[in-house]
Amino acid sequence: MIKVDLSNTKIDVDGVDVSEAHKKLRDISAENWNVWVETPNKITDAEIDRFLKTAEEIRKNFDVLFVVGSGGNYTSPFAAAQFLGSEFPIEYLVSFDPMTIERALKRWKGKRICVNLSSKSGTTLETYSTFDTIKSFVKRTIMTLGEKYKKRDFTVFEGVGGRYSARDVMYLPLAVAGVDIKAMHEGARAAYKDLKSPYDNEAYKYAIARYKLHTQVKKSVEFFASFYDGLEGFGRWWQPLFSESEGKDGKGLLPVPLLYSRDLHTMGQYVQQGNPIFFETILNIAKPPVESKLNLAAFKGTVKAHADAGVPVVIINIDRLDAYGFGYLFYFFEIACAMSAMLLGVNPFNQPGVEFYKKEMLDNPEIADYVKKLPMGSMTKTPKRS
Repeated sequence: MIKVDLSNTKIDVDGVDVSEAHKKLRDISAENWNVWVETPNKITDAEIDRFLKTAEEIRKNFDVLFVVGSGGNYTSPFAAAQFLGSEFPIEYLVSFDPMTIERALKRWKGKRICVNLSSKSGTTLETYSTFDTIKSFVKRTIMTLGEKYKKRDFTVFEGVGGRYSARDVMYLPLAVAGVDIKAMHEGARAAYKDLKSPYDNEAYKYAIARYKLHTQVKKSVEFFASFYDGLEGFGRWWQPLFSESEGKDGKGLLPVPLLYSRDLHTMGQYVQQGNPIFFETILNIAKPPVESKLNLAAFKGTVKAHADAGVPVVIINIDRLDAYGFGYLFYFFEIACAMSAMLLGVNPFNQPGVEFYKKEMLDNPEIADYVKKLPMGSMTKTPKRS
């Protein structure tokens, strides 16, 4: 399904032993937040059917779905829906900027709004602040599915880190969008089977390539690009996955998503002749939904030009990118990211830097007073993992 091509990098995957890291990654009995590796099996067909039934009720009773969540809670469903398309209006919101939320609400004035509130910890300030702003602008009780019908909760499994909860949080909004989430989950299950061994593992091949390019070739930046406009959102998801997992203890590559051909005009000169602190990873679809000889020629020409200029180019080839392919792709990058961080000797699943800025915000008296009025309650309580 996915093959990693390192022929334009001048490196190979020899000499790096991942067996111990692989064993730790698969040890879901330990308290290391890696239960997510088993979620393709833990999310049952009955739960998928529950997502679909709830989505059907939303589409029947509302005019628009507001997805309110930070990080992967919005980037994962946005990434898939942007490429695969949406049959139902969805607004993705997480912001402290009330003007952004007000503009969205004005677009749906007088319409029936359903809010999908998504927070793994239950204490995400941005998420509840956005929800509070929505209510204050509407100036009436928001008609959510939970208030009009029985409350609907979908659980994030205990032991799943926030960046690795894509399947937990994206299936409901994608089902509302009309994406075939059954096929998507089958893709995740297929990736689980294909990437279960430490040997001949394409996700580990990518992780080792990143590790060698960073530690041996001394690259400090990874440009992640594709030649498909619909994959811009996937770059938004990929970036925080790697930056929050690896960026600790003064380590980690700086992940920078690009979109070709647009960014060939804005970054192409730098890639060709700028400071050589980076390598390039290109996500290529072997069988795109719509064939384009021009796009294929641009891809091949760009790879040759950049490689000839001395830029290491990693190519990740995926056979197809339908709902099934997206399910596979999300799991592939989660596995690759976790292994990449482990090779660097950092914990992929914590985020001490993020927690630090959150604490600094909450120590501000004005914000602390505001938080007390939010529906999530005290930010200092132990968060519920659901």
